[in-house]
Amino acid sequence: MRETDQGLRTVFEYNTQLFDEVTVECLIDQFHALLKGIVANPDHPVDRLPLMSTATQQQMLADWPEAVILDAHQQLLPTGIPGQVYLTEQGRSQGILPITAASATTLQLSLEQQAIALYPTEQTGHRHANGSLILDADHVSEEPKRLAPVAPRDELEQQLVELWEATLGITPIGIRDNFFELGGYSLLAIRLFADIQSRFDQDLPPNLLFQAPTIEALAQVLRQDDWTSTGTSLVPIQTQGTCSPLFFHGGAADALTWANFARQLGPDQPFYALERPDLNGPTLEDDSVETLATLAIADIRTVQPHGPYYLAGHCFGGMVMLAVAHRLRAEGETVALLALVDAYAPEAIAPQPKVPNWFYRTYQKLDRGHFWLQKTAYYYGPSQGWEPFLQQWGSVWQRARQKAQFNRQRQQVSAPPAAAPLTPAEFSSSSSANSLPYTVRYALAEDACRVARRTYVPHPYPDAVVVIQPSHLLEHWRYGRLQGWASALTGSVQVETIPGLTGNLFNQKSLPKLVQILQGLL
Repeated sequence: MRETDQGLRTVFEYNTQLFDEVTVECLIDQFHALLKGIVANPDHPVDRLPLMSTATQQQMLADWPEAVILDAHQQLLPTGIPGQVYLTEQGRSQGILPITAASATTLQLSLEQQAIALYPTEQTGHRHANGSLILDADHVSEEPKRLAPVAPRDELEQQLVELWEATLGITPIGIRDNFFELGGYSLLAIRLFADIQSRFDQDLPPNLLFQAPTIEALAQVLRQDDWTSTGTSLVPIQTQGTCSPLFFHGGAADALTWANFARQLGPDQPFYALERPDLNGPTLEDDSVETLATLAIADIRTVQPHGPYYLAGHCFGGMVMLAVAHRLRAEGETVALLALVDAYAPEAIAPQPKVPNWFYRTYQKLDRGHFWLQKTAYYYGPSQGWEPFLQQWGSVWQRARQKAQFNRQRQQVSAPPAAAPLTPAEFSSSSSANSLPYTVRYALAEDACRVARRTYVPHPYPDAVVVIQPSHLLEHWRYGRLQGWASALTGSVQVETIPGLTGNLFNQKSLPKLVQILQGLL
């Protein structure tokens, strides 16, 4: 740190083998907040100064709604800093920790924000970088202690330990530690399996973690030279419980995306995710909605041969589960629940614009741009400061570059050059398909879903349907109240609206309400 004409100039140097860029950025943000606090309140003791901005505090409350870590002065503490554990109202209602103090306190971040009720416990702990709550063992007699990590027994397990520790940011990790119990989630799983493919030259589906959640089990798979994905569309996420199982199709998304959703529904609710089998397995020659429904039914019946069935689908998965429900009804089965979660109708039955096509396309692009701005402002606007809002432009640019790179890769396998562009199925079955990274396979799955959506023509469904949708719908002016399904749902329709925007019902703000609705239906 040195003084210049413009002020203090600070340069941070760090060992990249010990710290990742995200962690260092958090430390810099905390240091910057501390310096601002010193300038604003030079007479205050350092331990009374904030280590994070109001925007960061509010983001923490949004990311971790069940419990927070406070210091002795009831200020929020950053990731990694130990302090006292307080439960919010949501955490208290879920009973995630025993309450040892009956009285409630409040946390006031700003004059504009309403006070938040917090319930003190006798536990101390801190937040890990991946968001998991780490409790101090000396103060948590009620919580089971983690067993001593089991050391790797050979070179393969040692390499896997290194990859897991680098991905999860935890050390040490034993070969029998569970990925999800260590705080793992879908994005970390995708990163982990990309590293596994790079190091071992073996392409494994990330959802394998549901069957092999430990290093020991994963190493056994890697030792099998002839191991191949089954290509099934059904992934069991939660098999225990006395309730009837819920079968959930997430469209192009992989099953790992719904692990937290399944956990939120409670330990007594069995949950089976359905995904496109070509996302992690062989290519489908026919990837129409009807074919995906046929495959889904075959897999569902391996768990539940007969009804009543409880079905739900998100986005494109809503079309698939509607087709599944049609087929089951035709075969004499009972569908007790069909829930369409933020699912738009196929183009064949969607209301068609009564304006010239050029005008509609132009207005559609302008409307989508406005919706994106509205969506970004909703999550990153004044409540958190405009800096995170502006940072979203950088992420949009990054996604645009990734999409352009993906399109170039597709063109490279399109031969001869003058030939028509390959369809998603043709591209994924080409000679380079086996070496495609997961992100490209996911993009192909999205493309295939868009193609199927344009060709699917559903029959009228006469039974009850629950439509769960956000309060702010994309292209509401065209699709209307039921997201375009009005002509296809001829039975009773129950509409449940959740505050939020299209595509975001599974985030921290909207998920609790979605879980509450589904729990009332199951």
